[in-house]
Amino acid sequence: MLDGNFNTYAASLLELDNVEDIISSLPNGKESIQDLIEFINREIKSNIELKNETDDESIDLEIERLNKIRDGLVKELSEIYDEVKTEEKKKNIVFLMTNASNPCIEKDIKDIPREYYDDLYEMLESLESFGSEEGKYNNTVCKKFTNNNSVKDVFELISFKVRLYFSQYDKDTIIVIMAALKNQTNSKVLYETLGHRVSMTSGRNSHYTLLDSLKDKLSDPETKIKLIEEHNEIKENIMEQLKGKKK
Repeated sequence: MLDGNFNTYAASLLELDNVEDIISSLPNGKESIQDLIEFINREIKSNIELKNETDDESIDLEIERLNKIRDGLVKELSEIYDEVKTEEKKKNIVFLMTNASNPCIEKDIKDIPREYYDDLYEMLESLESFGSEEGKYNNTVCKKFTNNNSVKDVFELISFKVRLYFSQYDKDTIIVIMAALKNQTNSKVLYETLGHRVSMTSGRNSHYTLLDSLKDKLSDPETKIKLIEEHNEIKENIMEQLKGKKK
């Protein structure tokens, strides 16, 4: 969280042009880097607004300098997260969201009987360490979903009657799409629901799916870092919800 003292400190740091010198002067690792990135974003926005009011060429140079520093900080922050994930050997978990910015899986949980919450809890927990390499899974407990031609690059994780559907964005990041109770009498409905889930579109663009939108956000390093932090909290809340209702 930015405050007046940090803003003053950040402004003095930005008098340096060398990203390595700036990082070495920060006191609290990745948290300080994140705060500094936020500060730089505000400075860039302020300079852009000032540029719109004047033709001073020095403003363009300052914007370019700040962008260069910010890009260096974002790269450093990404490397820190990669190192942590390598040490923990855990994957990032993000959730497909509705147009109302709610995790789709929250609706699914309400439709799953409580006696199966243990299974879903353990399945979500296992995703963090599932698959040692991108796209490689044990077909006994997890297989690529092929029951609906409109559903591409989605995997089905199996546990007795519970199913968890996800897509692997990259070797470190998994997108949770849907959870469901498997019942032989409603398999068709389940698969149609999954097809609808992956084809849901943004209200602003009927040709752009919410899954595509999420992947676009993950493609930007700075946005990806923030998104993963947000979804870590979402995952913790969902796990607490399942744990709290286990009987």
